[in-house]
Amino acid sequence: MWINTKTLKTYKLHSEIRSDFPDVSMPSVLNDAVLVQLGIEAVQTVTPPTGYVVYELLPVLVNKTWIQQWDTKPPTDEETTAKEIEVRADRNRRLLVCDWTQVSDAPVDQTEWQTYRQLLRDVTNQPEFPWVVEWPTPPNK
Repeated sequence: MWINTKTLKTYKLHSEIRSDFPDVSMPSVLNDAVLVQLGIEAVQTVTPPTGYVVYELLPVLVNKTWIQQWDTKPPTDEETTAKEIEVRADRNRRLLVCDWTQVSDAPVDQTEWQTYRQLLRDVTNQPEFPWVVEWPTPPNK
């Protein structure tokens, strides 16, 4: 991630930088020296917080280093419902891809797979569901 220190516009891809400077001849690989000449500096990325609704803010300059910033807000009922639907769909997909383990002649330890599948069903009981979900690890095939 980079920031134009003059306009405070952020970029995630080199192609975005190139499109903002159509009249500037640039090497095929943009390096720090070229970016500095354009007034563009690297931004130190920060892992976004988990839970709730997360928004990326403009980076801030701290001790001569641009730092990525995040903010959260409590979700609306509609956002929570949408997230629950999303996580349940992911859970259902994970269950679907291992349905074959439950047929009587499947060459797997069915008890391990039954336990895994129950853990998948139980993700909706986790305390921070749907915003933070700890997915169980499937057994080795």
